[in-house]
Amino acid sequence: MSENNKNSEKTISKYDKLVLDIRGNLSTRMTDLMSKLLNSSLENLFDMSEAADNNEDRLRYFELMNQIRKLKPDIAHAFDNNIKELLIPKKIFDEKLTQLKIDSDDGELSLVGQDEMEGMVLVKSIGERAGSKYREQLQHLEARFEFLSLKSEQLFTQSALTPTNFCQAFDDALADSFDNTDKKILFNMFDVEIASKLDALYDSINNRLIDAEILPQIKLHTHKSTPSRPRPQSQQAPDENAAPDGYADNYTGTGAPGHSGIGGAHNGAGSIGRNVTPVGGNSGGNNISGFAMTAAPGGSYRHPGYNTPQGQTNNPAGANAPQGHDGEYQHYTAGMPANQVGRVLGNYISGSPITPNTTDASSTDNTAFYPSSTPQHFGHQEIIQALSGVQHLPQFDQPQQITFDGEAIKQAVLAEIAKTSGGAVTKRINQIAEKTIDFIELIFDAIIEDEDISDTIKTLLLRMQIPIIKASMADQEFFIYDNHPARVLLDTIADIGVGITDHTDEIYQHLDKVISTILGEYDLTTETFQNALDNLNDIIEEQEASARAVEEAEQQQILRKHARATV
Repeated sequence: MSENNKNSEKTISKYDKLVLDIRGNLSTRMTDLMSKLLNSSLENLFDMSEAADNNEDRLRYFELMNQIRKLKPDIAHAFDNNIKELLIPKKIFDEKLTQLKIDSDDGELSLVGQDEMEGMVLVKSIGERAGSKYREQLQHLEARFEFLSLKSEQLFTQSALTPTNFCQAFDDALADSFDNTDKKILFNMFDVEIASKLDALYDSINNRLIDAEILPQIKLHTHKSTPSRPRPQSQQAPDENAAPDGYADNYTGTGAPGHSGIGGAHNGAGSIGRNVTPVGGNSGGNNISGFAMTAAPGGSYRHPGYNTPQGQTNNPAGANAPQGHDGEYQHYTAGMPANQVGRVLGNYISGSPITPNTTDASSTDNTAFYPSSTPQHFGHQEIIQALSGVQHLPQFDQPQQITFDGEAIKQAVLAEIAKTSGGAVTKRINQIAEKTIDFIELIFDAIIEDEDISDTIKTLLLRMQIPIIKASMADQEFFIYDNHPARVLLDTIADIGVGITDHTDEIYQHLDKVISTILGEYDLTTETFQNALDNLNDIIEEQEASARAVEEAEQQQILRKHARATV
């Protein structure tokens, strides 16, 4: 018996040593990569200043050089600490996460501004692009880490080594010392010097695990496992079918100690940080996508055919008081002034605030949100038409994975456009469309992260990803009004789908039919979503009426039994 215990202790010691070895190797290699990046950045910036076309750019590059030279030790030290925080044992990490949840319960949610939104998308885009490149290596790592976690309590979270986490560690190391323009320059260098060179790192760790006889052979399954981020609300083990690194509900999320989180946590390892709410944050009610989907006080949906919002108001004069004039939104969305919501989101997406006079796609003069085709970029109409063709592709019409891949959608759009140009793609998707897709991805990431929604309903909701993108591109007020039909429809489906896990369920079949009707429409309009919502509400009323009838019958039966017993 004692000999068995000794053997067990030797086995545990062996795996613990393996984890410590991997951790030390990772920390050393990432520190070395960061040192090379910071050194080469000075040379690159000098070359860029020499090639600059104007004095303004030249001056910016020189100032950035001086700033990096001055802050280089601090950046390297902060990056090293952030990487080490990703590699702490999972048990300790979970304890910190629990404590953070307790500490943050009484805190106030804050608004994500334009600069922070830019940072969120910057980290997300580079991280996910690299993650897609190393998908197979990461899948093997996750499988081996899952096996190793059964042998050693020293192992860090399985998704700690995703490229997005490294991007987040770099972003947090830069902190507030650089503006967004400088951060973009530095992140381009990070992409080239680190994010694009992670294959050697991943191969090294996989080979080290193979040498230690940790799953020497891995069979690829039909479904692909992607990194998941632990949610602050629970301590459950990561679901191998969960969404890729994303944002929790309301973008409430995390970053390891010292991490600010990107709008609340874009960290596959579930970093620890502060809670934030995006523009249009929580105002109560079911909130599955970072927006309060039900109308907040003053919330109303203005149909594009009207010049002023129609609906509730906070004006003491009553609901019939004027609510909009001079191109301004005079209402609240998710408890925040809609003017502020429109300004921040509009500046992020297009550089111009979203106001009533900018939301009509039919206006030939309005290019702020509906750009025309240029020699470099495809125009609004070209992308909308391509999305209409893409929405029927199997990977979007009947998704097999519970994930929203914005980059895959962009590539599918380009491929669809290429069909009409002999297979040649000579232009890119315009910036407005790219950022709109990125923002809708944040919404669906939050849906995917919601543990109250079953995987069955999540898969159903993901069928709506292309129609929702089209709705947001066709009507910018999608972002402004809490009770925009497309947003309410998403929320309603999630709400009545709670507890549904069987495709044969009557409610599931009704929901599937509603979504199939939407997907059958080539030219989606706000009216399409409103009709679908009306049909769904009719179904809900029928179900409620049927339930009430059954309940009343049961009550009558109970009363009769009670009367007989009394007699």
